[in-house]
Amino acid sequence: MTRRCSLTGTGIQTGNNVSNSNRRVKRIFAPNLQKVTLKSDLLNKEFKLKITTRTIRTITKYGSLDEYLLHTKANNLTEFGANLKRKLKKVSGVSERLKQEAEVKKAKRVIKPSARSLLKKKVA
Repeated sequence: MTRRCSLTGTGIQTGNNVSNSNRRVKRIFAPNLQKVTLKSDLLNKEFKLKITTRTIRTITKYGSLDEYLLHTKANNLTEFGANLKRKLKKVSGVSERLKQEAEVKKAKRVIKPSARSLLKKKVA
């Protein structure tokens, strides 16, 4: 059984324990994995997953598993997570809502003038 997050793919990292005398001993840094059952509201399914506590916090921030998957880039997800994201996008109404959110986000952006354009205005 691999020690890897089901959604993000976070796995074991290796490194060294370094003593005061600067001796180095190999060690592993294992992710804090938890077995969790998460429900997808749009797909009406429950998924038993082994995910890191960091991913759990992010899912909590977004409010649900569906929102987390829809707002996370597919290349930051595992194959399983990307497949779930594709299935969610096929549900009616989801793609339109995502387009509306993108338009609102685009409207909120403020274009900052460059420093050179400010200098030219002061001189003129």
